[in-house]
Amino acid sequence: MLDILEEVTRSGARTTATLGVLTDADVRVPSALAGWTRGHVITHLARSIDAYQRLLAVARTGIEPASWTDAKALARAGREDANRPAAELATDLRSRLAHLAEDATSMPVECWDTLVTALAGWRHPVWCTLHRSVGASSKRTTST
Repeated sequence: MLDILEEVTRSGARTTATLGVLTDADVRVPSALAGWTRGHVITHLARSIDAYQRLLAVARTGIEPASWTDAKALARAGREDANRPAAELATDLRSRLAHLAEDATSMPVECWDTLVTALAGWRHPVWCTLHRSVGASSKRTTST
């Protein structure tokens, strides 16, 4: 698990370094995803981390939180937050990545195989969440 934790940290550093040079005009530019600006992509990554942290918490505690934001609410939040200034978008994502790394680092070893349910409804061991977070941030920021 140590290798993937290190990769989460490296991936987060690469992502935030990329974001650190973007201007407000840069985050308004269309991304490679139809209908999405770079700001939409950055916001989506940040909101995805919220979902990953939720899954880590479920695995750690065995307790499902009472409320779970659905895909429509996440999409709406993404649209609304995508127009923030570049520095705010970068700070938001940087903070969320740091919290994800902290949560993952403090996860008890015996919890990593706990099955959790993704927003889309499919179940997987919580360790898969880290693979998803690394892949998401690496691929999406290079395609913006």
